[in-house]
Amino acid sequence: MNFNEIITKIETLGIESKNEYKREIEQIMASNDKYLLITDDKLFLSNYKLKFVDLIPFIKETSKLCIHPSKFIFLAWQGLINVYHYDVIIINCEIKADFIHAFKIFYIDGIAYDLKKPKCISFIKDPTDDFSIYFQSILASKQDDDIKNNIKCITISSKTPNKFINYAKCKRLLKNTIENKNSEFYVKLLNRLSELEKSDILEAIELISKCINQSKISSIPPTDKDLEYGKSLSILFEKQKIIKNYLQCGPVYIYGHIEFESKDVYFIKDFISLDADLEESTLFIIDPVDEKILPKFKTIIFLKESESFPTALINNICKLESIDKFYSYFVKKDKQYNTREDSHYINPTLPWEYSIPFYEHIFYLINRLFHENYLFIRCLVPNRIYYNGSKPNTFICCLEFPKIVNNNALLATFKSDEFSVKKDANKDACYRFIIKLVESGYLDSNFLPVKSKFINENLFYIESIKKIYDIDFQSLEEAYVLINNIKDGYEEYDKFKKDYYFDITQKNFPFFDPEEVLRKQADCFKCFSDTMSLYLFNNSNIGICTGETFTEKVNYKNTEVRFIKRISFTQHEKNIILNFQVVFFGVNFKRITCSQTVGRKYAYYVLPIKNLEIDFEYMNELYENFFFGSVYDVNNHSILNNYLLFNPITKLFYEYVEDTDKKFTDITNSKIKNRKNLDSSKKEYTFLEYFIFLYGINLSNSGKNKNVIFTAVPFSHKKEKEPEFHACEIIYVTVVKKSIKSDYKRFVEYFNIFEILALTYEFKVNMNFSISHSNLAISFTLQDSLNGQQNDLGYERFEFIGDSVLKYSVSKFLFTECGYNLNKLVSTKDSLVCNDHLYRVGRQINLQKYFSLNRYTEHLFQPPAILDLEFDKSLIESLNLKNLFQNNNQYNFVKLYSRKQSQDTNLEKGKKVYADIVESLIGVHYIEQGFQKAWNFIKSIGILENHGSKRHSNNFMTKTPNIILLCEYEGILPLANILKVEKIINYTFKNKGYIEKAMIHPSYKDNIFGSERFQKLELVGDCFLDLKVSDYIFFKYTDADPETLHTHRKSLVNNHTFAMILFKSGLYDFSFTGLSDQTRDFNNNKVSKCYGDIFEALAGAVILDSEFDFEMTDMFFKTVLKLMTENVYEC
Repeated sequence: MNFNEIITKIETLGIESKNEYKREIEQIMASNDKYLLITDDKLFLSNYKLKFVDLIPFIKETSKLCIHPSKFIFLAWQGLINVYHYDVIIINCEIKADFIHAFKIFYIDGIAYDLKKPKCISFIKDPTDDFSIYFQSILASKQDDDIKNNIKCITISSKTPNKFINYAKCKRLLKNTIENKNSEFYVKLLNRLSELEKSDILEAIELISKCINQSKISSIPPTDKDLEYGKSLSILFEKQKIIKNYLQCGPVYIYGHIEFESKDVYFIKDFISLDADLEESTLFIIDPVDEKILPKFKTIIFLKESESFPTALINNICKLESIDKFYSYFVKKDKQYNTREDSHYINPTLPWEYSIPFYEHIFYLINRLFHENYLFIRCLVPNRIYYNGSKPNTFICCLEFPKIVNNNALLATFKSDEFSVKKDANKDACYRFIIKLVESGYLDSNFLPVKSKFINENLFYIESIKKIYDIDFQSLEEAYVLINNIKDGYEEYDKFKKDYYFDITQKNFPFFDPEEVLRKQADCFKCFSDTMSLYLFNNSNIGICTGETFTEKVNYKNTEVRFIKRISFTQHEKNIILNFQVVFFGVNFKRITCSQTVGRKYAYYVLPIKNLEIDFEYMNELYENFFFGSVYDVNNHSILNNYLLFNPITKLFYEYVEDTDKKFTDITNSKIKNRKNLDSSKKEYTFLEYFIFLYGINLSNSGKNKNVIFTAVPFSHKKEKEPEFHACEIIYVTVVKKSIKSDYKRFVEYFNIFEILALTYEFKVNMNFSISHSNLAISFTLQDSLNGQQNDLGYERFEFIGDSVLKYSVSKFLFTECGYNLNKLVSTKDSLVCNDHLYRVGRQINLQKYFSLNRYTEHLFQPPAILDLEFDKSLIESLNLKNLFQNNNQYNFVKLYSRKQSQDTNLEKGKKVYADIVESLIGVHYIEQGFQKAWNFIKSIGILENHGSKRHSNNFMTKTPNIILLCEYEGILPLANILKVEKIINYTFKNKGYIEKAMIHPSYKDNIFGSERFQKLELVGDCFLDLKVSDYIFFKYTDADPETLHTHRKSLVNNHTFAMILFKSGLYDFSFTGLSDQTRDFNNNKVSKCYGDIFEALAGAVILDSEFDFEMTDMFFKTVLKLMTENVYEC
């Protein structure tokens, strides 16, 4: 059923102001003995704060009820409130989907018992979308064959864009010009504009703007007639636009007057004379309708352009003549379930006919019960499946209850009887299931969910809470305390709900290893010590003091971190430093309440630096005297503009804006949110009254001869806020400089950098690396881990070269050491260089202890845990900062990260990051120390797994039979040709068999050498070229990002370029393939692939013959590189 099935009589009162409509409501309530007011206005609800338990008997006893929409929805869905108890129903609330559905049940239920409908008066707050929804909901579509109109209300905007007002001014000036000059051109222009207004007003506006200078028109003030005419044109344009949209769906009939020309638009004066087939047509009603019967249009649209409601239209459409048919549809059938017969005030029953809406809203109530108890389930919907019955044209409906309880009886499939209509089968299945819920004790006798069953005794709920919030508890009371601690860390409850939504359709979402996701903590941050290390960032005025870690100067991207010295502090110096921490973080850091399930404490100090020394002078100023005095006392603009202000009442910091000439006796426009303590009869307040209310204290200064009011903005790192008025004597000037905001922002960035350097230093020591600390740190950094800038390159450049080194190294190892056949060589190589394997290798070398998948943000930043240290904490108490220095629960990020990244693609991304870091480390070793060191590193971290060597000789030429078959010269390729090839490529072969196998493609003459030997050469050559070209690109384009590096490499390493090299160098003349006429069409993929493979096999022959000696192949590569750069192909 749709809400359109409700038949009502509506009166909407056009109330202009808020107070007027309240008075109207009060008059209606005073003139009726039986009324129901559904409102969300606190003024009317202040005396009606009854709980649900007390509300049900109260409803039975009273005939005058004011109720909030949420309580009305709850009662209506349970059938606990009856429409026929009231003479008038007043609706004054926001119209939402759940309200519409509940009102449908409420009003229909009343009709089923009593045809005398109460009068319904609606006060719509915003007559736009909500109004249209409401209008649609009260119009009749009464489930009989006589009325099938889809009726809508579309609100026309009352705002008039400037272009229509300017157009009106232009036409006025145009008419004046014609009267004075009687110009034929202007007469024709005016006539043309009148024609265009009927079809396309925008075209008329465009035409007149070409003829008249609009900049001059804009400066002319509009007359009242201009405004009126512009508004009429704007409304006409909106109506024409809507009609044009519906013209795309079929013919349009218009009842009323409107300027519009189209062959498919018909203007009608009455409906009696219409004999055309209208069921595919649209009717637009512009003028009031007096007809009693409307034909069967596909859609009827009322275009609303004022605050008045179309009462006449509703009266004519919603006549009572057809009520008999409508009533018969809603008469209850004999089949119903009675929950309780001994009730003295209610006797709820479940009628079979109503089982579907009951079923749907029982789910709503269950979900709301879970929400009230912090389990936010997404997609809590029943699974409904239809099957064909055993008899022809019959259906069976099967319902499956979501697995949110531990009762097997409820987790079974509920099957309906066979019905000829699917809807009846659905009703029967819903009916059976609801009865089962009641009989199992999950619904009480009022069809309300039983909390003990769904919450207290529900293992699903308890386990879900433990998993989602990652908490352990012995009782639900303990659980709610822990969850409330987490919730308090959110400024908005909706954000808290969003982060902890649980998707029941996503079974067992993968939970990331906390070691991979948690923000890592370096050892130097784990405890305060008597002697600490001082570091400086970029020669700035900010430093950090931590435990012992690296001592060398490190350049990390664009930041230099310098070790200054080891230092110890006296107790007085510690007091000054700790006081500075309170000020620095108290002013800047977001105040949160932190859960401490798996939290960690950070031990460090942020310190001001001056001339490479700690600036104790500045910190001592903050320690000795925090305030200069009140703004009233200071009155020094140099100080006011450079130092922060503080409100001791609200404990908030401000930034000074300017003085004002306002006096306490002046009227203020400042908004007062809660006026209950003020005189409600007053509409205006003086600044003195405003400040007394705002601060809760009396002011002493009269301010007759001196400025006593100024403006300031709240100190914030977010979007700049509007200035506020404040009294000078209340706000105090601190000795905290405004620059503390930029200092904090820089420190948060520096802190992330320092922690990366400290962690990678530990990794370097544990792994005994000899590579540079700076490059090692970059190898652990995601590209946009800090500020998201695309030019802030992370490990991706090193990973680019490391990937090539790894593939070449593994191919060489498998080819020379293991003697595998081609298939096993390829499959083993792919398995050793794939992300899954490299991810496992990364775990084996404990990358998870030094790197986090969770990108660094300010939300992960933590101030130092100074509360356990001994010092004067009075400033913490004064500024209400106790919660600030508690540790964050970073473990919550594991759950959020896991849930957000739970898709397979995101899981693979996590593994890829670890794989990329391994390749990046290989790249750093290669760049700094050469191929041999990189190869040693590859072997040392276990990438080769159990693929041990099968050769026992160090002589490359005494390898497996496969090698012998490759290097043995068989005379198929003439020696003279080989000598010419050697001259072209600047390399002389020791084993001519290699070049012979490379230059003869398997497609030539029945594949005389077999495919495997050629493809082995091609495989090794491909890896060799890939590495050498990557090396060349890496060092040539030192500032290029990874995407650019890949693009450059792809333009050099591709089949088209390789084929062109063979052709232009003359190597083509000495190659043998099975290709015929199309041998030189390199745009043909088959041709370029064939010759590209030959070139790669040739490179493989060179590197094999040189026994993988890069120096011996140097001249060869320089030769082919020159040819590559001359034949670049943009793929």
